[in-house]
Amino acid sequence: MEPIITAFELEVYDRELSQEALQPIGLMGSQLDLFCGFVSGVAGIAAGHPLDTIRIRQQTAPTKQGTFGRLCAMLRTEGVLSPFRGIVPPLAASGFQNALLFASYAPAQRYLSDPTSAIHVKSRLGQAFLAGCVAGAAQTLVTTPMELVKVRMQTPGSRYSSSLQCMIASVRTSGIRAGLFKGYGVTFLRDCPNIGIYFLSYEFLKDKLRSSNGRFELAGRQIDGSIAVLLAGGTAGMLSWAMSSPIDVIKTRYQGDTAGLYHSARHTFASSYRAHGPGILFQGFAACMYRAFVVNGATFCAFEESRRLLTL
Repeated sequence: MEPIITAFELEVYDRELSQEALQPIGLMGSQLDLFCGFVSGVAGIAAGHPLDTIRIRQQTAPTKQGTFGRLCAMLRTEGVLSPFRGIVPPLAASGFQNALLFASYAPAQRYLSDPTSAIHVKSRLGQAFLAGCVAGAAQTLVTTPMELVKVRMQTPGSRYSSSLQCMIASVRTSGIRAGLFKGYGVTFLRDCPNIGIYFLSYEFLKDKLRSSNGRFELAGRQIDGSIAVLLAGGTAGMLSWAMSSPIDVIKTRYQGDTAGLYHSARHTFASSYRAHGPGILFQGFAACMYRAFVVNGATFCAFEESRRLLTL
């Protein structure tokens, strides 16, 4: 005798199938998050690297020049390509970094939203913050060595002719742990809460831009979805970087030190504060804010658009 399927069971089954189709999970969803994250990482670095070079120089070798004044001076004295110095490691690694970031964020967010999980968070913004913290902690495995090489390539008077030479020299001089992964602890302290604030801000701002009919509006006027993503992503990047800027300065100065001036991130903070005062903690702040908007706006636009195209 064949089993009888009730109308209610059939309705539940159809609902589960439709949810799986709309929100891909498991291997398929992970592959999608990885690929779209990779695309978004490359887009973000390509858009914001020149401003990042200015930020690094202002943090490691402070001057009274403003962001664009220093950029013009670089172009005049070092050539047109000087702002793109050190772009190879972040361009190559940022794709993997963002792939890891979004691929870590998505399952963490799904886990926290599941009522049957051990840690269930009802608030969607709470889910975004905690999942972002998890993703931020995961990405430090990539960001630490990537940013160390990038910082040393971008520092004024860098003695390295290529990113590969810098990487090899760092390992040869100090080993993998104290060489490439120098500053892992301070990078973790920066990225874990920073990425949590990043995703929370993004979701909050997108909600604020979305009207009751589901469309995006700004100042009472309807705007395109990509513009809303650009604004929400760029502003979220600015908010998260504004809060983490002081610790980022310490991380940059510590990783950029090849002369052995600083023994630890704590020693870097104490020595820098004594030498330059509290203002040192906000060196390069303007360049950081410009870069944050450009990079993170481009990152979220690339992620959302590539995901949309691949799920048509």
